[in-house]
Amino acid sequence: MPFRFFGGKERELNLIPEEEQKSRVFKIKIATLLTSVVLVFSELVLFSFLLVAEKSEDGVRDRLEKQKAAKEQELQAYSALASQTKIIKSGISIHDTFELTHPPMDLLIHKILKVTPGGINLNSLTLSTQKRASLEGFSKDPAVIYQFFNVLQGQTSQFDSVDLTKVDKASKESYNFLITVQIK
Repeated sequence: MPFRFFGGKERELNLIPEEEQKSRVFKIKIATLLTSVVLVFSELVLFSFLLVAEKSEDGVRDRLEKQKAAKEQELQAYSALASQTKIIKSGISIHDTFELTHPPMDLLIHKILKVTPGGINLNSLTLSTQKRASLEGFSKDPAVIYQFFNVLQGQTSQFDSVDLTKVDKASKESYNFLITVQIK
């Protein structure tokens, strides 16, 4: 109810008893305090939840990175194994084609020894990987050396470019020779 004092201003009179007013103020303060405590507590709970979620996410991320690293390492091991397998297969292929184009050395030696006449003594027989042979030896008769040379030249299906590189008298009864031949 508005009340007018002597100055003419209207003022509202507070007709609530003082004890009730103190009780209301106390209740408002308690409600404000409780609301503040609840807000702070809920913020703490929220931040705790976010912190736990972040830690959990970090743990999951670390676990996934470890799994990824393990898988990459496993992949590298398989890759290395595949690379080694490819190298081995390539080596086998090269070996197979090499044998087709380059017969074993014992077959090449056999081709030479098969046409070597009696009276020829070979001191050394050197074969290169290009199937080039150097025949060094001796004979008591130079005619046998020339016969050997002519036989090698006559075997055109087995030999190419037969050269009599050296013939010299080693002693009264012996002649040394060096013949080089390309084996087919």
